[in-house]
Amino acid sequence: PMGLAHHVSRAIEKGTFKDMLDPVVTDWPVEEAITFAKLCLQCAELRKKDRPDLGKDIVPELLRLRSLGMDNNESGQK
Repeated sequence: PMGLAHHVSRAIEKGTFKDMLDPVVTDWPVEEAITFAKLCLQCAELRKKDRPDLGKDIVPELLRLRSLGMDNNESGQK
C-alpha cells in the first residue's frame, strides 16, 4: 500500500496526477480528485497521530465531495 501512496504523492508533486486517472472517464474534476487523493494519503499515514480525525476532518470532506458529485450529476442530467 505504501508503494501506491508514494506514486500518488509523487504524481501530485510533479503535476502528473491527472495521468493516473482512468482515461475512459473524460470529464474528471481533477482538482477535486487531487483533494480526495491528498485526503487519502493523509489517512494512509503509518502513525495514528499523523492521520486526520474521522469525525472532524474526514466525514465533512466526504460529505462535501458527495454533494459536489450529486450536484454535477444532476446538472448533467438536465
